[in-house]
Amino acid sequence: IRFDVLLRIEAYADYQKTLDIWDDYFMDVFVQLPADVDQATFEKRLTGFTEKYFEEEIEQLKESGYVANPDGSFYRLKLLNIHDLHFSDALSRFSSISILYPISFILMGLFILIIACGNFINLSLGTSMRRALEVGVRKVLGASRRQIIYQFWSETLMLILLALAFALMTVQWLLPQYNALLKDDIQLFNPYILGALGVVLFIITLGAGAYPAMVISRFQPASILKKQTKVQKPGFIRNLLVIVQFASSIFLIACTFIVLLQLNFMQSRSLGFNKDQVISIPLGAELDASIDDPLRAATKLLIDGKARHRRKD
Repeated sequence: IRFDVLLRIEAYADYQKTLDIWDDYFMDVFVQLPADVDQATFEKRLTGFTEKYFEEEIEQLKESGYVANPDGSFYRLKLLNIHDLHFSDALSRFSSISILYPISFILMGLFILIIACGNFINLSLGTSMRRALEVGVRKVLGASRRQIIYQFWSETLMLILLALAFALMTVQWLLPQYNALLKDDIQLFNPYILGALGVVLFIITLGAGAYPAMVISRFQPASILKKQTKVQKPGFIRNLLVIVQFASSIFLIACTFIVLLQLNFMQSRSLGFNKDQVISIPLGAELDASIDDPLRAATKLLIDGKARHRRKD
């Protein structure tokens, strides 16, 4: 919740007028509950409050044929957790977004990561024969399989760290344009993003580096030095990775084309009216010619003139 100035509510122009009007929704109210009071208990205590101060509204709802809530009430006040405020449209004063948008971005990132990890694993296994002799010599000199696994794992970590550094530089370069486009203020170097990057780095290193390291470390020194090691046919895991890569790529390409077609439709579709030389005049709840606003005064005069013309007719 960003703000520039904090003012007392008494500074509001219509404060005295709306002081005793309980159903005036010109503001949002924030409540901090005591530690020993939960949300359900507080909402239950509000029942007497609504029955006392919203009696007229409740009677109007009953006369209009509204169906009562499961608890028998026609009018009730409920709390919204401040953690849910960002993805809720309950409060009109705050801009909210649908939770589908961040979920979509996260899924797109996961798809791209899966494609990249699958490519890395397949390329590592495809070039494993080039390093078979190195593995054989290391084993002859006394290296254990665990040491070889750690070696390939550390190489994977170094490669991923280089990719991460390049990605961070690219994101930092494009972030101002991204924030300007979405009217956001995302900062790359904050604890939450850095923590998430650390978790992703650990998972990718563990997942993408484990399988190739374990496969390559299984080579037998005698077979390697006699050049009797044969390239195995792609197994189930490699075939699965290829299928997932192609499926993810096709899905992302299809989604991209759908978004482009939708944007093109929105930009080229006829609106049904001529949008040039159109003036939009926002009107408040009341029109008062005494207001020092010439646009509102002119609007009121136009409306009054049309009304008089209709009465004459």
